[in-house]
Amino acid sequence: MDEMLQIVKNVTVFVLLFSIVSNLFAKSKYEKYFDLVQGVILIILVMMPLFSWITGEDFIDGLLRDNMSKVEEQFREDELRLIGGQELRLIGEQELKMIGEQREQMLQDGFGLDGREADE
Repeated sequence: MDEMLQIVKNVTVFVLLFSIVSNLFAKSKYEKYFDLVQGVILIILVMMPLFSWITGEDFIDGLLRDNMSKVEEQFREDELRLIGGQELRLIGEQELKMIGEQREQMLQDGFGLDGREADE
């Protein structure tokens, strides 16, 4: 709120001073140039707080923090996806190994592949 009050004060002082200068050169061939300069300076006075907010460290830091957190989150998701794929592959390999060991054990115990006792 203080910033807004300061902006209004600056604009008011500028307009008053420029009005005095412009009245001194009234009906001059330079009047349109004074109006142009007055308009540009007025725009700059009003836009300066906006520019300082955009280029301020807090604004840039906030944007960087948001983007970094998104990148980190995406990295974690990708890493979990990779780990999950490796885990599924390892589980599949373990299951195949266990099935093979069970088959060998069954054959050693005298059972056929269908689960019945093998005929000797």
